[in-house]
Amino acid sequence: MSMTDVKKKLGVTVGIPAYNEAANIVHILNSIFRQKETVFTLERVIVACDGSTDGTPELVQDFAMKNPKTGVLFDVQRLGKSSRMNQIMALNRSDILVFFDADVLLDTELTLHHLVEPFTNNKEIGLVGGVDIPLPGENFFESMVVAAVDLWRYTREQYNNGDTVHNCHGGILALSREFAAQSNLPTSQNGDDNFLYFRVKELKLKFQYAPRAVVRHREPKTPHDFILQRGRFHEIKPSMVRHFGEWVSEYYLPLPLHIKLKALVKAMLRKPFLTPLALIWEMSMHKYFEWR
Repeated sequence: MSMTDVKKKLGVTVGIPAYNEAANIVHILNSIFRQKETVFTLERVIVACDGSTDGTPELVQDFAMKNPKTGVLFDVQRLGKSSRMNQIMALNRSDILVFFDADVLLDTELTLHHLVEPFTNNKEIGLVGGVDIPLPGENFFESMVVAAVDLWRYTREQYNNGDTVHNCHGGILALSREFAAQSNLPTSQNGDDNFLYFRVKELKLKFQYAPRAVVRHREPKTPHDFILQRGRFHEIKPSMVRHFGEWVSEYYLPLPLHIKLKALVKAMLRKPFLTPLALIWEMSMHKYFEWR
């Protein structure tokens, strides 16, 4: 498809569930409106404020005065991310629905291009996952966590051409209109991104990993915050098995050793001091969550 052929461009709606994200919401909105509309036309941006009390809705409303494509959904109830995503999916009329977490920033002006482009080449694709890469750490602990996240990214990117549940992250996802219409999220469990990955498999559609579609985020700065965050992740697999059945368990099996070793070499060359510490920390946390 010609990048200059407006008639063939895909329509895109961006949805952002947000809870108390006043510190970043205007930044992410600005980064969205700076995107180069190559293979797509940005039709709408919907921010669903989930009972925010820090002024997030007001900031979005002020932004919308200058950017009429922006809309805000707001009520005082705290319903949770999945409920707000369902609201956005019900409102979507675009060819492609993109979800971003409210605490990320789009890395370049072509982030949306790289996320949407796979849909132009394959009509069987229902879901595309981008990459959430952490910002440089602001203290030693965060820097160590960033090294661990980098190691995990090097590992999972090599497996099955990126087609793995581990490359489906809620911070940056794109859904075809047809897939979004068939994917009402359960609101009683964590793991909306894992749910969407298995839902696309269940419907016999395709997932594609888009490694050049990058958003940036911040990792926890303290062990306490790390444990709170990762604790939620360890609850996801059992809930996915309960919902879809035992067949999803194979998607959580350990990745091949040769892939892990190759990723470890790459990480050691880039961060020779932090990588061993990050590996020890991750292994100890894995044991911690097993014993808990």
